Amino acid sequence: MSWHDEDEFLLQQLRVAVEGTELIPSDFATAAEAALSWRTVDAELLLRAEDATLATGAGARNLEEFEPQVLEFRGRRISIEIELTDNRVEGRILPAQPCRVTKASRAGDVSHFEMDESGSFHFPVRGHETFQLQFDAGDALQVTEWLTP
Repeated sequence: MSWHDEDEFLLQQLRVAVEGTELIPSDFATAAEAALSWRTVDAELLLRAEDATLATGAGARNLEEFEPQVLEFRGRRISIEIELTDNRVEGRILPAQPCRVTKASRAGDVSHFEMDESGSFHFPVRGHETFQLQFDAGDALQVTEWLTP
């Protein structure tokens, strides 16, 4: 086999790989695009301090009754306290300050919420929607891990 034949073989394999992208389910592609577009080099990941629901022993949930999750995230400049239920998120940023909160779902939906100087926020979630929160206070961009009620 000559180098020319090897090159043609590799080019043919590349054509097949590129043309085969339509085999990827659309929901997979949408989730991948959302995950990649959401991540930024400048964002700092907020670390979960503790799940207060688990710390109090309420972590074993009754399927008939949804107990809210109380989560705390800490970063270098801010802390976030969140109460997560099956249909809403309520929280606050500490120290209290105006901030833009962005919720991005794995399905690719993006919503923006403005916080005033009180630092409190609340917004709806759908069922067991998996999402990530981004907090932009102007001088720092910080994100949570992926969350599911």
